[in-house]
Amino acid sequence: MDTPTEADVKEIRTRFGWIIEQAVRRKQAPIRGIRAMVYLWWDGKRFRYGEDSDPGWADRAAQTLADLLEEHGHLLKECPALAPRAEAGETCGLWFVAKRPNQEYCSATCQSRASTRAAREGKDTAATLKRREEKEG
Repeated sequence: MDTPTEADVKEIRTRFGWIIEQAVRRKQAPIRGIRAMVYLWWDGKRFRYGEDSDPGWADRAAQTLADLLEEHGHLLKECPALAPRAEAGETCGLWFVAKRPNQEYCSATCQSRASTRAAREGKDTAATLKRREEKEG
């Protein structure tokens, strides 16, 4: 099993999309573990046992993604800035990996758009309100 087949790649992409969506939403995402079969065999002198594990590409990829999310998942976020020319609460919604834990927007453009709209409306941005709550709480 040197390279994944086209079907393997499609399954990996589908599973990654779902797992990442769950992670961004901070919801539980069940991931199948890498399965192994334990065998017992006679080597001519005594019994031996061992594992024979041949997980599929999608299972191995999902396990690797789970390991990465466990360590760095707190930096996976969804941009809350209103979209350009947004209609009724439509947001940018881009998933991104923050460069630092307190980064709330995917780009300087979204940060600026959120700050400008908030200032024009005489309100605080969602990020400012969140920081205030953290300081008070």
